[in-house]
Amino acid sequence: MYIIIPALIKNEHSIVLLQRTIDKINLTLVIQIIIVLQGQKLKKNNPEYIEFNNLKTPLILQDKNKFTIINFEKRLSKWKAIEIGRDKLPSNKMMVLLLDADDPIEEKSFINLQKTISKTNADCIIGKRNKIILYADDQKSTHSRVFLELFTNTLLLLNNSRQENLKEFPDIQSGIFSLKSSYLKGIDFSYIEQYGGELSMYYQLAQKNIHFITVKIKTNASLQSTYKVDEIVDAIFKLPYFKNINNQIISEAIVKTPSFYFEYFKNINQKEYIKEITKILKLS
Repeated sequence: MYIIIPALIKNEHSIVLLQRTIDKINLTLVIQIIIVLQGQKLKKNNPEYIEFNNLKTPLILQDKNKFTIINFEKRLSKWKAIEIGRDKLPSNKMMVLLLDADDPIEEKSFINLQKTISKTNADCIIGKRNKIILYADDQKSTHSRVFLELFTNTLLLLNNSRQENLKEFPDIQSGIFSLKSSYLKGIDFSYIEQYGGELSMYYQLAQKNIHFITVKIKTNASLQSTYKVDEIVDAIFKLPYFKNINNQIISEAIVKTPSFYFEYFKNINQKEYIKEITKILKLS
């Protein structure tokens, strides 16, 4: 398999997290790891490690022949970085794992995921998190980002009529997507400015009626969201498949989200969820 890692290096801690991420990769299962740096000046590049301007910690590469480093000093979005990384891939049926650079998965889960990817006959694998904990500066409660993420998953499934044949509902925005190179090369990311890349991948892949499977993963520590809640809402309804969606489907998605994703609502009052998501979407 191939792995694409978009990496935004902001500080020393970003390097530590990226190092943990690549150290967990089983290099015997990987053809190439493509790291796309999303806007960072480098010192003189050494084949065994990467040094960043104004930062002390180097990134150590276990096997230089397994890594392709693409550096852009100009700031890139995650999805633009992925688009650039996929240009280095062959057009074949080899699996490609899109992996965040912030050490998102516990080690045992990641080992299992890599084994599953290497053996699968599926067209696409989506990770299913054991928990979703996200925070945003403008959250209305500690659940705001979770509510919004699960609601938009449901909205997409209803709008796509994809839910009718599903045995379980995919954790679409888990951050863990693995798919065949040929399918990744067919994804149109041109309308993704910042938020909505995973939703858009799922939407486009579902149109091709491909074979999805899910793999349970254990996530690492909770994450601070890169995006504010209001920014996400604005971005969502600019996506072409949501742009003219009618209020009836929105209302249906609000109601059905807790049953679609019941495992994430075990300790959440559903009336509070409906009240909060309605405010987040500015429907009241």
